[in-house]
Amino acid sequence: MTTHLHYAPNARRGFTLVELMVVIVIVSILSALTLSGLGVARQRSKADVTASTIRKINEPIMEQYDSYSARMIGSGTTALKAVRRIIVEEMPDSWSDVFAVGSCTTGPGRAYARYKQVSLSDPTKLTDNASAECLYMIVTRSGYEPSALESFRPTEVGDTDGDGLKEFTDAWGKPILFLRWAPGFSSPYSQIQIANAATSHDPLDAMDADLNGYALYPLIVSRGPDGLVGLNDIVSGGWSQYFTSPGLGSIVDLANSRINPLPGSISTSEPTAYRDNVTNHDAPRR
Repeated sequence: MTTHLHYAPNARRGFTLVELMVVIVIVSILSALTLSGLGVARQRSKADVTASTIRKINEPIMEQYDSYSARMIGSGTTALKAVRRIIVEEMPDSWSDVFAVGSCTTGPGRAYARYKQVSLSDPTKLTDNASAECLYMIVTRSGYEPSALESFRPTEVGDTDGDGLKEFTDAWGKPILFLRWAPGFSSPYSQIQIANAATSHDPLDAMDADLNGYALYPLIVSRGPDGLVGLNDIVSGGWSQYFTSPGLGSIVDLANSRINPLPGSISTSEPTAYRDNVTNHDAPRR
């Protein structure tokens, strides 16, 4: 007897080409979403690491900066200029602010002058990463916190331009930049600097010698994941021009446009590049 096998007309022996393509598309979308999520998580992690590095830098910098309120001698414009001149010498944010050995009036100033003279191996690179190099020098050579460097990991310090002068580096391997004064960098960009002399007057100016002077705080900044700082004059630095009349008695008047996260900044093609920066102005000072 012959047995006949009958197949149901709707029986399926495999996937059709259309079904395979649909599966491939779905898998590709899920993979892209997963990779994108991992990328965001990695960048977030790097931002957190960088913020931690900046907090460690901010501690000795703010301790030093706060100390100047106790070093005011006399009152009025003359005293204000004198203490600001000391701040320039002891907290330089460019190599032009590091005075010659014979012109220094403070211990930190003399230490910086010697450091610059001895450590610079390539004079042609003097302006590369100057503010970052000055920041490292202040933390390690000012004498205000001799053990500060012990809290930093080897990955947080480097010499990215190979000129013999070290910088603190962020999680993207870029030097962390510095401005001793950053007039113009205020709300909504800064959470701590308020451009209002009436409500947030310069604490160094107890006698109101600089009527427009609001409280300025040092700015420590990482470029963030895009590698672009997006701020006016963050790299150029230099305050020698502000020693002339009215000089350092009116920093805000003379330099209010020195640093702005606005179009026309260093990153002209990316006028909003500052938005992913990581700074010490992102959170409360302490």
